[in-house]
Parts: sequence; structure tokens; C-alpha cells
Amino acid sequence: MKRAGSERKITSFFKTKVIQKSDDGDHDSNEPEKHPGTSTSTAVEADVAVKEHEDEELSSTPGTLTLPAALVDVASFIGNKVATDAKIMAIIYQKAPSAESLPLCDVGGHRRRFQPSWCSTYPWLKYSQLNKGGYCIACVVFGGDTGRLGDQRLGILVLKPMCKYRKATEVLNNHNACGYHAAAMSKIEGFVDTVRNPTRAVDTMLHSKRKEQVETNRRLLVPVIETILFCGRNMLPLRGHRDDGPLDLSVLSKTGEGVFRALLRYRAQGGDSDLTHLLTSSVSRTRISTLISKTIQNELINITGILVQEEILAGVSGVYAVLMDETTDVSGKEQATIIIRHVKEDVKEDFLAFVHAHDLTGEGLAQLLIHAVEGLSLEMSKCRGLGFDGASAMMGKFRGCAAIIMQQYPLVKPIHCFSHRLNLVLTKACDVKEVKLTLQTLNEVYNFIHSSNMRTLRFTKLVKLSSAKREKLVPLCPTRWVERHDAVLVFIEFLPLIAIFLEDEMKLDANAGLLLAEIRDPRFLVGLVVAESVLAHMLQPSRTLQKKEGDLVCVYALIREIGTLFSKFRADAEEYFHAVFVKAK
Repeated sequence: MKRAGSERKITSFFKTKVIQKSDDGDHDSNEPEKHPGTSTSTAVEADVAVKEHEDEELSSTPGTLTLPAALVDVASFIGNKVATDAKIMAIIYQKAPSAESLPLCDVGGHRRRFQPSWCSTYPWLKYSQLNKGGYCIACVVFGGDTGRLGDQRLGILVLKPMCKYRKATEVLNNHNACGYHAAAMSKIEGFVDTVRNPTRAVDTMLHSKRKEQVETNRRLLVPVIETILFCGRNMLPLRGHRDDGPLDLSVLSKTGEGVFRALLRYRAQGGDSDLTHLLTSSVSRTRISTLISKTIQNELINITGILVQEEILAGVSGVYAVLMDETTDVSGKEQATIIIRHVKEDVKEDFLAFVHAHDLTGEGLAQLLIHAVEGLSLEMSKCRGLGFDGASAMMGKFRGCAAIIMQQYPLVKPIHCFSHRLNLVLTKACDVKEVKLTLQTLNEVYNFIHSSNMRTLRFTKLVKLSSAKREKLVPLCPTRWVERHDAVLVFIEFLPLIAIFLEDEMKLDANAGLLLAEIRDPRFLVGLVVAESVLAHMLQPSRTLQKKEGDLVCVYALIREIGTLFSKFRADAEEYFHAVFVKAK
């Protein structure tokens, strides 16, 4: 079996680990290995003695570490037993034993013993008191099990002791000339140098170099990140028509390169040395290394989003509510908006994410919401409220998103958005022919004026010559009826100017005459005043419901007051409409 020590890195020798060999193979053990002639207690004493010398300074003078010879032995490394660096150094600098202490070996009728002078001639030769023979410390510790021609298994001086001394000089010379021995010697020399000079260790030097490179890269990345954040905070698009390749700082600007690259050039030309070094370095002439490519931009934007999400979620403790709605973006994809509502000293509502909605059924939206919430490291079991609009896919009684989620999480309370409810009520209440025609005419007038740049300029010039406080018309809000209040008010303020403008435009466009006739129609004027009156009363509760700190109790009381007021208008219809007719006139 091949020794694991042949594949270990130099750094592995800095770890104290004992590997014991059993009948079934090699395995780790906390017990020291027993060798012939050595008791368990002796091995434990050796480890303790070595541990006491680990903190001693290792110098270049042999014998600085003076451990008893019986406690350290080169044979202790055979069989995958690894000691600390202090023990290895102690064996390397171990003095040769005296000739009187060495036993005589009777081989072939000749009595010979190990000669201490060999250790001076061959510094790598160490005598093992355990196995009564000589070993090559370099090959034993840093060599392998094989190394000869054809990867033959090694024997004398590596795995077996040199116990026959009749041709000892020849054996030692042959071993000293072997290639695997030279490789092991190179490793042990590097090990000794590393132990004496820890700062020159390869792993230490690589670590320091990597740390320096990481710090430099982070410093160079800062201006790129700050530029992306600047664009995000000011709602500026990053990309242009051509925004790839090296950034040339020799020109002031380049058409079609985008806001991001223009800001980088402006910043570099303004004296940002780190950014200038990043963009002009000879080793950073590719899109990736300059850290300004589209891919890097997207990664930094995603990382920024994750950091913002983590900061928001860090403030969520206890129960919470989730608001979700889906809409179509400019690319035609359905995007679900995830908003969290929780309490931290006061009520907080924070946008968390856009999630692409592939399945718009109740089941699909329910799974999307659950996965989105759990993907944000929130526990769905702590959710207590779900805010939806009134769509059947959201609030369906049996197969809606809310019903499916309640089956898994009974404590969740689905709520139909009160602002959406109010909007539906107003939509239904305004389903009166005269009011609908009034708002349709108002929208047609707005489109007629602003469908042409020349007409828009002429109308703007007319408004500036008047004493009107506003400068332009306001379009009707396509979704919230109550938000049409501003459009109605501005139209009433501009009504005389609109009439004058349409009279002048009749010479250029016949449609102006038709629109002029419609806004002079008494039914239009009465409907305009009625719409302004109703929407004016509903504006306050609608805007209160859209606030995150809106109080439903206060809104409910306000709605009751408005209902009482409208009932009074109905009861005194003649008086109410008299005022409407006077204003319309």
C-alpha cells in the first residue's frame, strides 16, 4: 500500500497528528503507535517532551534542541506516524550515538557495528535505536514508498533499516546518488528553512500576497460601485448604445456610451487616482479585468439589492404581513410585486422584490408567494396578513391565491385592499351616462392639445399670457378614479382659455370646432361640476388609505360622514343642484 505521506503537502507537517496502522489498513488514532522495544508510556512521554520543546527557537546550530535520544527516533515515521515540526528538527539535528553504545551485529560470521563516522559523511543518515539500524531521514519523512526504475518498492534506508554493514559504504553512496533521494533532500532543506524562518514559508507568502491583492481589488472596485449607486439613486440608466470595451480617457466624451461610462470618465479626469489606475493599467485592458463590463454591472446591482433586502429583513421581528400585486412590465412579462408590512417602533412598509410570474392561476400565484417569502429567509408561519386586489385569481373563495395559502397556514388573514375597494365603488358610482361622457370629452380635449407639439406650444403660450396658476393640463388617471380630481380641477380653471384656444384652432383643424361645441354643452358643464364635487369629498379618504400609517377606523368614520353628506344632498336635491347650475353657468 502506498504511504499517504508521499502525497502530503509541506504544511501538513505543521499539524500534530498520529496515524496508527492496523490489520485492516491505516486509520487515525489518538493513541501513540507502539514500536518494538517501546512501551505505550514511553511513547506518551516522548510526545509530552516534544510538546514542551515546540515553542523553543530553532537556530542553524545543530543540537539546539536537546531532546533525549530515546524519545525521538527516525523509525517513528515509518508507518505513517507524523510528528510535530519540533520532533522532526530534533531528529535531523540528533547527534550520532557513541560507538560503545551500539550493538555488534553477527552477519556471516563477521561481527560489525554501525559506525558514527558515517553520520558525519552522510548528514542524512540517522541511527534508529528502535530498529537497530540506519535510515535516511529525508527519504523516511519526505520521500515515498516507491522511487526506483519502474516504481519499485523501496527498502534499505527507507522502509527497512540498514543492519548489514559489510558493504555499508557502497550502499550509502548508491543511495546518495538516487534521484528520489535528491528530491527528498530538496524537500527537507526547504522544510528546515521554513521552520527557521516562518515568514518565508510558501503558504505564508502566498497568503500575504493574496491578502494584498484582495485589498487592492476592493479599493479599485469602490469607485465603480459608487458610480452604480449614484445612477440608481438618481434613476439614471447605466447603459448606452455602445458601452463595452476599454474606456478611453484621452477624450472628453463619446457618443452613445451611456451614463455609467460617462460618469467614470468624468470621475477619472477629476483626479480619482484609483479609478484612473484601474482603467489605464496595462494589465487591465479587457472588459472583465477593468470591472466595468455589463456582467459586472449586473452582479454589483444584484449584490446591492441583496444587501438592501438584508437590511430590511434585519428589522423584521415577529409577525408580518405581505402585500402582492402583479402587472405587466414594458417587455410584456408579468411581474409580481412583493411588499412587506411590519411594525418596528412604527408601521413599516418596504418593497422587497419583483418576481417573474409564469403561472397567473391561483395555485401558481400561491406557490410563487410562498417560495418568494421563504427565499427571503422569512418564516411563512409568522405571516398574519395578505393584501391583494379583488381579482378572482387573488381572492377567489375556493381556488384563489388567498384560499390556497390559508389551507396551509390557517393564521393568515387575507384582506382585499381598502383603497382598491373604494376605487371600485367610485367606478360603479360614476357609471352614469352624463358623467362618463363628461370625462370622455375632457380626455379628448387633453389628447387633442397634446397630440401635436405646435398645438402644445400655442396653448402653453396662451396660458402664460393669462393669470392662471397652473402651466399645463393634467391627464386623467387611468386606474384610480379619485386621482382624476386634479385633472377635473385644472380643466375647470383652464376652461375659458380652452374655449379661446379651440376657437383659434378651428381655422386649422375641424375637430377643434366639435370639441368646442361639446364643452359648451350644458350637460357637459353640469357633469363637470358634479364630478368635481363628488371627487373632492372622496379625495381625503382615498389618500389616507394609501398611506402606510392609515387608520381604518378614522377612514371609516370619514366615509360615514361623507355618506351622511351625500344623503343630505339627495334630500335637498333642488338646493344642491341649484348651486351646481349656478357654477356651471
